[in-house]
Formats: sequence, C-alpha cells, structure tokens
Amino acid sequence: MNHFLVSVLGVVNAAVAVVIVLFFAIGGGQGHLGTPNIAAGAILGLVLGIVVAVVICGLLAIAISIEKSVRIIANSMATGSVRIEPRAR
Repeated sequence: MNHFLVSVLGVVNAAVAVVIVLFFAIGGGQGHLGTPNIAAGAILGLVLGIVVAVVICGLLAIAISIEKSVRIIANSMATGSVRIEPRAR
C-alpha cells in the first residue's frame, strides 16, 4: 500500500509543478508582476513559476527518491543480499 501511495504522490507532485508554472505564467501575463507588457509578464511569470516549482516539488521529489532507496535497501537486507564494500582510498 505504501508503494502505491508513493507512486501516486510522484504523479501528483508532477501535476502540482505544472499547475504552479501555469499559475505564475498566467498571473504574470495579467500584469500581477508589475510589467505592463503581457508577453514580458508571462515570460517573467513562467521563469518564476519554474523556480518555485523546482524548489517546492524538487524537495518532495528528493523525499520520494529517498523513500524508494530505503525500500530497496530494506528489501535487500531482508533477503540477505547486502554486500558492504570497503571504501577505496
């Protein structure tokens, strides 16, 4: 069940990123970013939306990736197939 929830969260995370970018682009195009030019505002909103989406959704994507890695490690430890290699110097 947890694996399913993590998979759904990954899809929702991607959808939220798209919504954030579109929200900023539309808001910038309507002049909410202080630019009188519609195209310049939309481009500025798009860039700001990408930055915000990368920060917010990127952190969530990192958490999802960590969860998947921990799951792989836990499964390999349960089956006894873990090999710890010495560090190269």
